[in-house]
Amino acid sequence: MRYLAYLTIIFLISSCGSNSSDEGNNHYHIVHFSEADIKDVHHLKHQIIDLNASLNPNALMLLENHLAVNDLGSDSILHFYDLSNFNKIKKVGVRGNGPGEITDTWLFFEDESPNKVWTLQMENRKMSLFSANQADALAESEIQTANEAFFNAFYMAPTNDSSFICMMFNSYHQFTELSHSGDTIATYGDWRVLHPGKKLPPTAFFGMHQGRFASSPQNSLYILPCYTSDIMEVFNHKNKNITSIRGPINHRSDYAITEEGTPALKLDTWYKHYAAVSISKDHIYGLYSGEKGVLKSGLNAKRIFRFNHDGQILSEYKLDLSLESFQVSERHNKIYGLSDEVEGKLVIYDLPI
Repeated sequence: MRYLAYLTIIFLISSCGSNSSDEGNNHYHIVHFSEADIKDVHHLKHQIIDLNASLNPNALMLLENHLAVNDLGSDSILHFYDLSNFNKIKKVGVRGNGPGEITDTWLFFEDESPNKVWTLQMENRKMSLFSANQADALAESEIQTANEAFFNAFYMAPTNDSSFICMMFNSYHQFTELSHSGDTIATYGDWRVLHPGKKLPPTAFFGMHQGRFASSPQNSLYILPCYTSDIMEVFNHKNKNITSIRGPINHRSDYAITEEGTPALKLDTWYKHYAAVSISKDHIYGLYSGEKGVLKSGLNAKRIFRFNHDGQILSEYKLDLSLESFQVSERHNKIYGLSDEVEGKLVIYDLPI
């Protein structure tokens, strides 16, 4: 329910085997898959790890040797755990708006360094860097994006080229690359390609495609998994291509557009689709629900699809618990997750080899 509430805020602010095709230009590729294309299916059973803390988490990030977990309910809002034994080694993140302080940790992003993580604070458009090895509770460094251009950016993820890949709620472009000073370096994609013939303001297109933005600078991938449509928009920063993964039921929830140009979800058409994504060197993992939205509360996301970086479906993992955030370690052959069914605990699945 915490995730659903956050998406509601986004809608107010904004006031996917097996066959592929190109649409619009040579840099936009569509890959469709259906349930019939999923040949390799595994049923997984969870293990529970007690994190030895009264946490209220809803996001985690896998680092090289550590797991970073947020906490919505305490003053120290970021916790690092040793992956070898799950002992907590550090808690950091002082809540506030001062230098080195942070306000929220709903979105994590990778850093070039293996045991560091960036957090994005939506209120003030600030990126803060934390390390599992730091001595202080304050952020090691931060980027305050005070330029006016950043206030039109809802998501921002750092690249390895001293820039940000952003999603702008007032632009028809799907992805915008900004320098740290707020200058536009390049724009990529066009939301109107997904809705040919519809004449809508950019805020409407942005609002209809929301999800938990994820990135992997090491793999040059920036991914938007859409929550109300079974679409994942995968931007490759290296070759500048966008792969649109569509499936397995090829459904889009419908919206009414208000006079102000903001989308209002039509509940009778609402299905829950992609809740989160995890990126590895060779694969993309999408956490999926597929349930009709009004039937149950919560995400009810119990399916993980494994794709290659070209968007081809390879496998499915059926889970026995619903996850709201997850990360896949192919090095350890594990899936780490947080579930609204066992709050405050870490859920682990063995990843089939």
